[in-house]
This record gives sequence, C-alpha cells and structure tokens, in this order.
Amino acid sequence: MKKNCKYFILGILLIIGYGGFIFIQGRDDKVGHDPQITVPQTPLTVSVTSEESTLLQDVSASDEEDGDLTSQYNLE
Repeated sequence: MKKNCKYFILGILLIIGYGGFIFIQGRDDKVGHDPQITVPQTPLTVSVTSEESTLLQDVSASDEEDGDLTSQYNLE
C-alpha cells in the first residue's frame, strides 16, 4: 500500500512539473519590453510660447506588446 502511495505522489509531482514546463514555454516573449521612443533628427525651431503639440511633432512611442503608444506617453 505504501509503495502504491509513493508512486501515486510521484506521478502527481511529475504531472505538476510537466504542466509548469508547458506553462513557462507558452509564455509570450513580448511581455515586459520597454517602449521604443522615436524622435526626429531634424532641427525643430520653436518659441517659448509653443504648444506641447508643436514640441512633440513626429515623436512616437511603441512596443512589441501594445503596438502604438504615441497617444499615451507623458512629457515631463
């Protein structure tokens, strides 16, 4: 009886270990990457009264997981 119980517990542990392996292998590698911010290299002429939208003209942000994040970034 004890021998059967040991094999049963060993089988359960193997199934749990295999399930964990499958779970880890199935994770999406795109999760957790930092966004890529792209800024144009051409000079920008602005004045002290320029709006934020003028300063951020042609600036974009995106990452592999969420795609285009341009409308979601904050200028600090």
